[in-house]
Amino acid sequence: MEIDGKKKKTGGQTSKKSIVTTHLDLPREFAKCKEENKTRLDLAKSNISHVPASIRELNQLTELYLYSNRLAILPNEIGCLTKYDDR
Repeated sequence: MEIDGKKKKTGGQTSKKSIVTTHLDLPREFAKCKEENKTRLDLAKSNISHVPASIRELNQLTELYLYSNRLAILPNEIGCLTKYDDR
């Protein structure tokens, strides 16, 4: 395209940011974690806004990753994770 005698590029990338929506089934993830006796649960970048109180049932966890989510508060039950390593 030419404007005022100068060539301009058309098309290409836009400045719109994409929004990632994840429909993570937390009760199912918790059940799988407990069933497989996993000590690490990575829920980072899962677009979650709350952690269910049932997190208390995952007392085998030593690592829990929750960064880059929409969490404002954590449930008191997270204190039940007594094997958690807070390095």
